[in-house]
Amino acid sequence: PLTYHVMIEKLGRNSELDALHYILHQMKIERIPCSQDSFICVLNSYKNSGLGDRALKMFYRIKEFGCKPTVKIYNHLLDALLGESGNKFHMIGAVYENMRGEGMEPNVFTYNVLLKALCKNGKLDGACKLLVEMSKRGCVPDGVSYTTVVAAMCEDGRVEEAREVARRFGAEGVVSVCNALICGLCRE
Repeated sequence: PLTYHVMIEKLGRNSELDALHYILHQMKIERIPCSQDSFICVLNSYKNSGLGDRALKMFYRIKEFGCKPTVKIYNHLLDALLGESGNKFHMIGAVYENMRGEGMEPNVFTYNVLLKALCKNGKLDGACKLLVEMSKRGCVPDGVSYTTVVAAMCEDGRVEEAREVARRFGAEGVVSVCNALICGLCRE
């Protein structure tokens, strides 16, 4: 398994997707299960190639490779869909709902991907609501969470609202949030 993992990692890093498929097929023939980390390498290779839709198709075949879905795998799948050059926003919501339906609890990484997706698609009010939902579900937003929302609001010309969001969530002392606010104020 370690040998296959190293090959998957190297091939994925070089976007050798055909060779990567061959390795996965070989693992399946030899009945060597694909580890969580190896499967994440596969998903990341699709992401780096701008092929989020193919990452999703591969995810639906996860059990063929002797691997089970985990929150970490779902997070990387969501990130691959977000990195897609075409807008796959509708798929992100469906994948998130599927994850929740399987009884998996999102973590801060999951929420940060969702926040970025909402902001990237102009759903800033939804992103603010998601910050509140995170806290209610016991998942404390981090600097990335706040910076994502504040920066998107500033880019949208809503600097005063961004300042209020930073104040309301106590993120005024986060350096990256301050930088986003400063950039927004300078643009204004």
